[in-house]
Amino acid sequence: MQKSLFHILQPATLIVLALLPTLTWAGDSSRNTQADVLAIGLPIVAYTLTGLKRDRQGAWAATKSLGLTTVGTLALNALINKDTPTGDADDAFPSGHSAIAFSSAAFMQRRYGWRTGLPAYAVAGYVGWLRVETDEHDWADVLGGAALGIVSSTLFTQRWSDKVAFSPWIGPHGAGLVVHARW
Repeated sequence: MQKSLFHILQPATLIVLALLPTLTWAGDSSRNTQADVLAIGLPIVAYTLTGLKRDRQGAWAATKSLGLTTVGTLALNALINKDTPTGDADDAFPSGHSAIAFSSAAFMQRRYGWRTGLPAYAVAGYVGWLRVETDEHDWADVLGGAALGIVSSTLFTQRWSDKVAFSPWIGPHGAGLVVHARW
């Protein structure tokens, strides 16, 4: 069965529509604000997708991925003590903005496929570029954050399928599990 163009573009459209207002809001402000908003926006889009798809396992996978990414970033920042290019802080490696953005993008790609992941990776790449452009990080910091985020999501995220769903039920005369399958 051939899918409609809307169905094919739906994930990309959701990502763009969710993040464009944040770019507009941050557009008159600094590029640091854009990076902040987008790094927060990508996890929000990831969680929105899990909600729209009623994907509780995906939400849990995203939570574990982002949790490991955050803990890993903070631990490496404390252990490595690398100065930012401007020298005003010693927590440059890895870039937390890049780590969170790439963790979210990797989650969306691994869970829902490249139609969803490609625009998310484009936004994550833009976040990384912004961090270098504003002298908050160098490319090694951004690549380190990207690698940490991608590895974290790879560890916890499996491909989602809407062809099989499990629904628990509880009634006055018992409880059970219903399996719904499409092919």
